Amino acid sequence: MRRLVFLTRMRVSGMSISDLRRYVELIESGADTVPERREMLLEHRDTPRGQIAQLQLSLAATEYKIATYQEGPPAVTQHDVDSPENLARRKHGLDVLSRIDGHQGEAVLDSLADINPALGHHVAAFAFGDMYDRPGLDPRSRQLVTLGVLTALGGCEPQLKVHIGAALNVGLSREEITEALMHSAVYAGFPRALNATFAAREVFAARDAEAAA
Repeated sequence: MRRLVFLTRMRVSGMSISDLRRYVELIESGADTVPERREMLLEHRDTPRGQIAQLQLSLAATEYKIATYQEGPPAVTQHDVDSPENLARRKHGLDVLSRIDGHQGEAVLDSLADINPALGHHVAAFAFGDMYDRPGLDPRSRQLVTLGVLTALGGCEPQLKVHIGAALNVGLSREEITEALMHSAVYAGFPRALNATFAAREVFAARDAEAAA
């Protein structure tokens, strides 16, 4: 009975009639044929393995199609940058960015338009629309945090200059900015604090030139 069940399983899994007959002949020939029987099964094993892989792919495709037929509109994700929800987030983020970073922030987004507009969307919608406008920290405090993080990261001088300008826009004084950059030397090291301070000097000089024009 067990042999019949086993042979049935082999047939269902794709073993040919001729191979089944050969396998039975080997069984009836005695224990000396065990190595040959094992080789037959090793060769056959790839067939059910391939069937299982194909069935798993078929199941995944079926599950996906079932999910697409669920009632109601598909959920909006952040990858749908042109969905109504994300367009609203982007508009709100652009308003916040304009208020905080001014033309410098807008210039950053403009520079992404021809190479990676989706990245520009996430900068506006997530960084400014979702994060910068959260309650809990006022704009001055958020800029101090941002200056400290960018200084500690190092190599972020272009972004640091934008946010030094933003810090001035939200009411931080030059003395408060340079004090925050000096404080970062304790944790980020003097080279990064120096680079940040030199970046601040460039921003301050540009502001003075604009005021004098």
